[in-house]
Amino acid sequence: MGLSSAELRRITWTTVRGDQGLGALVSCFLSGLATQAADCGPEVGERLAGHAMNLLASLFAEQLGHDGDGSAEPDASHALLLRIKTFIDEHLADPDLTPGAIASAHRISVRYLHKLFQGEATTVSRWIKQRRLEQCREELHRGGRSAPSVSAIAQRWGFPHPAHFTRAFRAAYGMSPSQWQAAHTAAPAR
Repeated sequence: MGLSSAELRRITWTTVRGDQGLGALVSCFLSGLATQAADCGPEVGERLAGHAMNLLASLFAEQLGHDGDGSAEPDASHALLLRIKTFIDEHLADPDLTPGAIASAHRISVRYLHKLFQGEATTVSRWIKQRRLEQCREELHRGGRSAPSVSAIAQRWGFPHPAHFTRAFRAAYGMSPSQWQAAHTAAPAR
């Protein structure tokens, strides 16, 4: 979700009404998802999970934009940052996802985009790379006999050059993607 520890603590202590506004929408969606999820195939399930995450990110942005006493004082820059992070997650597979493309999609300057990320102790490009690596790692972990190749996974998540992906993965996780996949998809013990 891209929330800091302080934001997570703040959200944890926030009561969200499920009968009005965005809280009602999220509540209704999650309730429906809970009853219908078993009937969905894996591809549809992944899409629905993505939508659930986007709805929760929107709800959190709304909640974090309010003062502790309940009066509305939206922190527009923080809400925008959450929308941008959601946008990044929705477009991770696009190898042309760049700070320029993100800024353009949100009608802000690249300079302002970088300013928004200063408080995150990272850059926009590093954030994109980190999120892509997390998605690749997760997919490599799911593996199995019918798992796509490492290069196919890398390409699916916006790494068009396998060598670049392998170097980035090794730097982040201390082993190559193939080693990670082998270590995390070994046959279960009997």
